[in-house]
Amino acid sequence: MVQSGNVQIQEAKRSATADRAAFDQPSDSMALNGNVRYKDDATGSALTSSSLILNRATGETSASGGVKTTYAEQKAQASGGVLSAAQAVHVTAEQMVAKNSTGAARYSGHSRLWQGGNIVQAPVIEFNRNGRTLDARAEGSRRVSTVFVQPDKNGKDAPVEVTADHLHYEDAQRRAVFEGSILVRSADSTLHANRAVIALKPQTAGQQAKTQAPQPPEQGAPSEVQTIDATGDIQLEQPGRKALGAHLLYVADDGKFVLTGLPGIPPSIFDAEHGQVTGVSLTFFNRDGRVLVDSSNSTSITQTRFKK
Repeated sequence: MVQSGNVQIQEAKRSATADRAAFDQPSDSMALNGNVRYKDDATGSALTSSSLILNRATGETSASGGVKTTYAEQKAQASGGVLSAAQAVHVTAEQMVAKNSTGAARYSGHSRLWQGGNIVQAPVIEFNRNGRTLDARAEGSRRVSTVFVQPDKNGKDAPVEVTADHLHYEDAQRRAVFEGSILVRSADSTLHANRAVIALKPQTAGQQAKTQAPQPPEQGAPSEVQTIDATGDIQLEQPGRKALGAHLLYVADDGKFVLTGLPGIPPSIFDAEHGQVTGVSLTFFNRDGRVLVDSSNSTSITQTRFKK
């Protein structure tokens, strides 16, 4: 059965409008085309696209052409970060396939997900609303990108841009795991690594109140970095120095980096004025020129101050 011209459909808590609708009884599916608007009050989701297929038998929904999905805010969630349930999540892409029973949706084609000030862009984004998890993947030269914030030398929030081949994020743990050709760029440093785990700070009471208050969809600051734990071919560049190693732990509140190497391959820092410094571990700070060198497995530590 086919209907054309200002089609309006209402089924229980689901409603849709389109220019054309085709119903297929054997497959128990419905295809909508032209200016599609779909809303599911049961899940709190709304969608617009050029075309949409609802398969009642499989519980699968697929859309294509200028897809935009909004997942309405749910109950307040104090610990939430990039995918906090206290704010609506928005996703745009060229295609979407969603499974109603699991709350999982796969977006492809210039995908972009955002909530408040948190934005993730990638060729492919898989978002699980029920589990509050996100997976983003690169394709070809198009990579995964997102932005966090951290305090700069003056204590003001400054952006931390991250690009990678893959991102896995779990909101319950406030942890973003990046893999593959990672680049982390901030105001005063550039980090290359094979893998990086970025832990995000819990929201303060004031931030929670702002998050839960009504506001435009892209208002608000990105989540704040607490620590960065990076491994594999570490290369860190800062004004006046370059560091190499195998493992780097960064603590944002202290502005502290702890760099270690592999057996027989110690970490190193090269400074244009003082030359190369190596040790079992190197600790340095982005707010001044201190470098602490652990030269052995004992407690012998020397301190060098580099100009910055």
